Amino acid sequence: MQTFLIRRALLAIPTIIGVTLLVFIIMRVAPGDVAIMILTGGGGEDSASLDPRELARVRAELGLDKPLHMQYLEWVWGILRLDFGRSLWNNLSIWDMVVQRAPLSTQLSLMSIT
Repeated sequence: MQTFLIRRALLAIPTIIGVTLLVFIIMRVAPGDVAIMILTGGGGEDSASLDPRELARVRAELGLDKPLHMQYLEWVWGILRLDFGRSLWNNLSIWDMVVQRAPLSTQLSLMSIT
């Protein structure tokens, strides 16, 4: 039984790495440029008239100017520290938003079980 549990625990490591890679790749492959969406208010209109320096500043602020492997490592390191970043829409901490909504989500989950 102990070897089974150890084997399962060791198999969880590549599974977690695979899931984080999959989520990271999906986030990067999704259409649209986050920096342009921030500067234009989410619509993407008038993206041709954006100042390239302002666009470069926002990309650097978000870390999008770094190589993908560095972005992934920083993203995973943030997750390990429970630092999920800031919302792109209202600039609030994602962790604070999760904590704020957790009681109602828990209540709804418990109500659906009974």
